Amino acid sequence: MCEHLRLLGLSASVVKFTKRLWVRGLPSITIIGAVRVANRRIDLVELKEHHGGGFEDYNEPTSYRCNYTVWVKVDALEDILKAESKPVRKGFLSWGIIDFKWEGNELAQVLNSDSDLKHYFLSQHRPPYMEIVPYRKHQCVRIRQKHFYDYTPWFPTYYTSPESAFPPIEAFEAYDRIAQHVRSIANVRP
Repeated sequence: MCEHLRLLGLSASVVKFTKRLWVRGLPSITIIGAVRVANRRIDLVELKEHHGGGFEDYNEPTSYRCNYTVWVKVDALEDILKAESKPVRKGFLSWGIIDFKWEGNELAQVLNSDSDLKHYFLSQHRPPYMEIVPYRKHQCVRIRQKHFYDYTPWFPTYYTSPESAFPPIEAFEAYDRIAQHVRSIANVRP
């Protein structure tokens, strides 16, 4: 992933892990690597692996996603910096997505008003199911793709290799723009 980010023109360096990091409370998800990014609003890109499993008549494959971490002072800002994207569908039972919106407080309002960001995600024909989660203990905010974010019963798609989860430059720029909004809100607050 580090080499991929360097090919995108980013200044990236590998964060050394002595072992895989298990995500607390979710034993089937591990952080298998991380890359520090310099001179951008995103500080760290983490590659996470979700191990296959599931219900007795359905076994999902192992899949991969990236988390984008922003180091900011989170104290007393958890509710302000939390947001989640939701698709807007054509009709009640329709799978067709015509728009998406952010739900939450102040950060969600700022993200909803960013027309360039909305245009990028809508141009992907599958607006992502993302959540932005502040972590007071680690003083950071993670922008993460929710598991199954691109799954529909008729067309399941997964990132089935670590390389397939690496972001193209356009996606990285969109996540970096979200990080810009996170930083602007966190830095304005005392």
